[in-house]
Amino acid sequence: MKKICLFALASVLVLIISYDGAFATSEITLDVDKTKFEPTSRIFVTGTIDPGIQFYEPVEIVMYDPNGNAIIHIQSTINENNQFSALITGPLGSFDSGVYGIVATHTSTNDIATVVIEIDEFKADIRNMIMDPLEQTIAGILPNNVICDENLILMETESAESAACVTASTAIVLEDRKWGKIL
Repeated sequence: MKKICLFALASVLVLIISYDGAFATSEITLDVDKTKFEPTSRIFVTGTIDPGIQFYEPVEIVMYDPNGNAIIHIQSTINENNQFSALITGPLGSFDSGVYGIVATHTSTNDIATVVIEIDEFKADIRNMIMDPLEQTIAGILPNNVICDENLILMETESAESAACVTASTAIVLEDRKWGKIL
């Protein structure tokens, strides 16, 4: 009789464990390729989920503005690899500056995935945009029209065939040595 009771108890425990495992919470992830964007950027989000038997239900993606208001709602289907993605563009094509949150949820889980991004005005770093004098002349810019970085002075060789961007003290030395003239 004890063996039958132990067997029955063991069977019930196996059923409970199996039943509980079938409805375990699923994990959901969300990712972006960077965390800082320009106002007109398109934001590509990707994620994964293990939805169990509810793969046919889409993932809900919601974007919240800096004030916490939901501004974008997207439903994304899950592919055969349990992955989803979405492309988010700002309302009217642009976002206001600030910190935004993007949240992904699914009906098969209580988990939520969140990423935080920043939208900021584009500020060009002029130092990285100016080509060096040789590159400018190869591109067809005349030596006397070459643009130098801040705090550098444009000099042109005596033959007017090439240019250089140098500091003020170097420009004086080169001019004294008759290398070229300050423009």
